[in-house]
Amino acid sequence: MKRTMIFLLLTLTLCTGSALAQNFGTSSDKVFTAVEQMPQFPGGDSKLMKYISENIKYPETDECVDGQVIVQFVVTKTGEVGDVKVVRHLHPMFDEEAVRVVKSLPKFIPGRMNGVPVNVWYTLPVRFHPEHNIPESLSPIDGIIIE
Repeated sequence: MKRTMIFLLLTLTLCTGSALAQNFGTSSDKVFTAVEQMPQFPGGDSKLMKYISENIKYPETDECVDGQVIVQFVVTKTGEVGDVKVVRHLHPMFDEEAVRVVKSLPKFIPGRMNGVPVNVWYTLPVRFHPEHNIPESLSPIDGIIIE
């Protein structure tokens, strides 16, 4: 009786350990939406906004487009940007430009869960203003005649 109970207890322990190992293996590819420590751009949010503003190009179009594209992407456990997608569209050309700039971002400091780097979804608004496309030699009211 004692042997049977010890055998059952040992078998149960080994099965539980095996199941935990399997879950741990599959969770390494899991993408979290909230973690203990969110991913950070090197230098913080202000450096992230500076990077975007220095690298974004207002697309050439006949339309005066003003607004934002909401981009979502994964910051991997190695800090790389992946799975970039637009979750709120503005205009196809502007969506494309926002995705291009996000894909060019340098590595982030990865997010962490229980002290371990993990994959995390990151959402970022990319703002477009037509006045940012005006040459510095012209003021916004040059060329407008009011009678």
